[in-house]
Amino acid sequence: MSTMDSMAKRLQEATLHQRKRDEIDALKALRIERSKGPASSFSGKQKKQQMRDKKARVKARKEEQNALDAHFVDGNDEEVNLDNLQGIRTANLKLTVALGRQSKDLLEKQLSSFFVKETKEQIQLRIMEGQYPLDMSKRNKPLLWNELNLDPLLNFPIRPEWSYKQSKERVQDNESIYFDNWLANIHNKYEPEELNHFEHNLEVWRELWRVLERSTHVVIVADIRNPLLHIPPSVYDYITETLQRPLMIVLNKIDLIPWELTISWRDFLSTRFPKAQLLFFSSRSQSIHDQVDLAGRRKVLSEKLKVGDVSAVQGAIGILVGCGIPAERAREIIYSVLEGDDEEDDNAGTHATNTPARRNRRKIKAEKAKKASIATSLNEDVCDYCGQEEPVALCAECSDLFRDVKLCAGCNKDVHKHVKHKIVMLDVKAKEEENAEPAKPVTTIGLIGHPNVGKSSVLNALAGKKLVSVSHTPGHTKRLQTIFVAPEVCIADCPGLVFPFVGIPKHMQELCGLFPYAQIREPYSAVRYLAEQCALEDILQLTPRVQRFDGFDEPLEWSPWTICEAYAEKKGYKTDRRGRPDHHRA
Repeated sequence: MSTMDSMAKRLQEATLHQRKRDEIDALKALRIERSKGPASSFSGKQKKQQMRDKKARVKARKEEQNALDAHFVDGNDEEVNLDNLQGIRTANLKLTVALGRQSKDLLEKQLSSFFVKETKEQIQLRIMEGQYPLDMSKRNKPLLWNELNLDPLLNFPIRPEWSYKQSKERVQDNESIYFDNWLANIHNKYEPEELNHFEHNLEVWRELWRVLERSTHVVIVADIRNPLLHIPPSVYDYITETLQRPLMIVLNKIDLIPWELTISWRDFLSTRFPKAQLLFFSSRSQSIHDQVDLAGRRKVLSEKLKVGDVSAVQGAIGILVGCGIPAERAREIIYSVLEGDDEEDDNAGTHATNTPARRNRRKIKAEKAKKASIATSLNEDVCDYCGQEEPVALCAECSDLFRDVKLCAGCNKDVHKHVKHKIVMLDVKAKEEENAEPAKPVTTIGLIGHPNVGKSSVLNALAGKKLVSVSHTPGHTKRLQTIFVAPEVCIADCPGLVFPFVGIPKHMQELCGLFPYAQIREPYSAVRYLAEQCALEDILQLTPRVQRFDGFDEPLEWSPWTICEAYAEKKGYKTDRRGRPDHHRA
């Protein structure tokens, strides 16, 4: 009896333990389910794992820094192994995504512009300098622009030599090592304060390399308000001397400056860059200088750009003519695409109903193009089945990979003994190719330049319709785009990237639109530059700042800080917590 009691007691304890384990498992499952939500807290175990991962990252970063310092200490003559240092130099630079989106998509991250992030000490020092009074004596002096530093070290990176025999990994490794060396040499010679914000992402430079390799004609788009900043001398020399290809410089946004200044820039640039054609371009016919007051100018600038504007059409025709297209053919191309775009707008409903059929036709064309491209890539003159005899026929139905299978006479007889496929004899195909008319050469026009200079507007004018969106934010285009505006004319639009310079203040880049306004951490340097060149307080109609002293109101000297404060009070910009004037927003 005692044995039965002990067994029953053990069974009861086992049942209780099992029930307790089930409850614990249920709680764990509930915790896991809650952790999948957007607002989940970390458990102690997860937090400890996060701390361990963080320590591992810090340790790895220190090891990389020690490995880098071992090769760059003074007096070290040891030969550097570039394979071991690949990626270490650029990894030690504190970069920030300046142009593009910080998306979780890896491809979008690769095509975003990376700039070196400034330290907090540098930003704080310039903020303090923003409270110093303006130097009003500069308003009576002409504004001078110094020639850019032509240091060969600052030439844009040229793609290393490569061939189709090399593997993809080998080519990319060579490019990465070369790019790391290029960045290291620049940052070893110049301090961060001396350099401008320039591109540190290799993927964006690769887009420029691809455009230059494909293009038969190169077009540099420059903002005419400061064209010397947008025309890198190293790019001009490389295109005209190394590649020896026709170069055109399109001076965009001529509606924003007086016509006399436009002519002066043309005369100067024609002497500075004698091997390049110069062309004026504007996306709007109406100039802001036709308006007397500031409100009228703002109204003109706020109007939406229209496709088919007279000025844009004339500029597009001029670009095609400058790239070797006959004048009559250039006008025919531009006006034909404009008429085609109007017909698409008129028949939008009909096009919407035919969308599935059109998609099916595009799919069939894509499959045929895939078959043709893969078939032309086959260079082996042996049978794909036996691999020994010389092929005599092609069969597109013997493979599921959309690839034409080459068959010798014996294999062709054996394979198609009981199956009927469409066979193409190679000798017949060769005769047809000999009798076929030679394909017309394609003129590929490469558009390159800095961000926010209007490359997308030029592309829309050449295409005769809005192919790409236009934005005031620099770096809006982040992918290489190839558009055929005619069977013999192709446009290759390169993403905007910033070239390296020395001696150009960072606030000059901000004023020229090469840096996003939303990411400017210190705006007072740019405000100082503008206010010392023109009466900014009068243009913005700001109330003079005064201070009570001995019963009298004495006017205070203007500074970038007080200008931003006065403009914030005028517009009602207040901080959230204390309700003070929001200087940064102003």
